[in-house]
Amino acid sequence: MTQALKERPSTAATAALQSVQKLPPAAVSPAPLLRAQKLHLMLAQLVARGTSQGAAMATVLPMLLDANDWRELMAMQQSVLQRLKQQQQGWLDGLAALAQEYSQSRQANTLSKYVEQEYDLVAQFGALVADQTAQMAGLLENIQVDYGYWMAQQQEARKAPG
Repeated sequence: MTQALKERPSTAATAALQSVQKLPPAAVSPAPLLRAQKLHLMLAQLVARGTSQGAAMATVLPMLLDANDWRELMAMQQSVLQRLKQQQQGWLDGLAALAQEYSQSRQANTLSKYVEQEYDLVAQFGALVADQTAQMAGLLENIQVDYGYWMAQQQEARKAPG
């Protein structure tokens, strides 16, 4: 390959770059960057809520002498454990279904059929992982909301005269 070919970008790449450069700035949004920023914001909010609730618990925990408070706290923990068990069972059921489909997949007699079958299984696995991840995130958010509400009630009860 000559030096001129190595240094000159392809005509198609140059044309594509020039067409993007002609677009107004609003039309060329860095969507992946915006999505990454949104994820970062949501994770930061999750951590901030957890930290805030941890600090609130540190102030309330020494005052939780009532057996009813401890029963409520244990009931919340048991509920979380039950949801985690359900999620684990969903994961195991999904994996078992994928394994069964994989073992029963018909023999492909062409490369295109083989690729189609393999990517179908990969897509199903991806859907299972996405579903499990979304469920775990939802559970984490529910825990924080429920726990935060419970903590707010405990703090109000401690502030009330009498």
